[in-house]
Amino acid sequence: MSSPNSLERRLLLVLSGIACVAVLGVVAILPYRLYERDVRHARVSAHRVASVAHAALSNAVGRGEDVEDLLNRLRGIGEFELRLVRTAVTPGSADPVQTQAESEIDGTTLTYQAAPVVGPEGDRWQATMTFDLAPMKRESVRLIIDLMLAVLLGSAVFSGVVFGLVRAGLLKPLREITRRIDALGPDDPELALPPFGTSEMSELAQALERACRTRGPGSVP
Repeated sequence: MSSPNSLERRLLLVLSGIACVAVLGVVAILPYRLYERDVRHARVSAHRVASVAHAALSNAVGRGEDVEDLLNRLRGIGEFELRLVRTAVTPGSADPVQTQAESEIDGTTLTYQAAPVVGPEGDRWQATMTFDLAPMKRESVRLIIDLMLAVLLGSAVFSGVVFGLVRAGLLKPLREITRRIDALGPDDPELALPPFGTSEMSELAQALERACRTRGPGSVP
């Protein structure tokens, strides 16, 4: 008949399982949540910048000004690619005023197409802005790695502390009591146990000492 697994081994397995579940939970949930949040934040920020740039371009185009200098300044300040295309309004085309702005994201590239602007001569201007979200993605990945390392370190410290407390307060005292009882001979007057650090183990040791003092002669072979 095989001997059962020791409490120390079971405790190690349980604590290791807890640490693995914590780390796997972080790996399965946190990266997606953080990246989704960062993409949403970057998208909102890009829309705000695009709205400001669109308002500035609309004002310049509506007054018939040369927008090339404004385009260069906006590119430098906003750190995005900006294209302004002039197209003629054809009969039956959609009303530029009613056309809504739209955006789409492809990987780390966000393309924002602003609502068309009509110039004083009836021509239409279409502004398209492209934002690179790669820096945001790198920052998000670094944050995810830092959080995963923090969870891994915290799980390891927690498991180590719990294992150390159980081993020092329960497993080692039980082994010492077992060793002293095995070494107790039939002529030994009493069982002498060392002091233990927990009240539970001290009460157990005192009970064993009282039982050994009251045992009859020769009761231990």
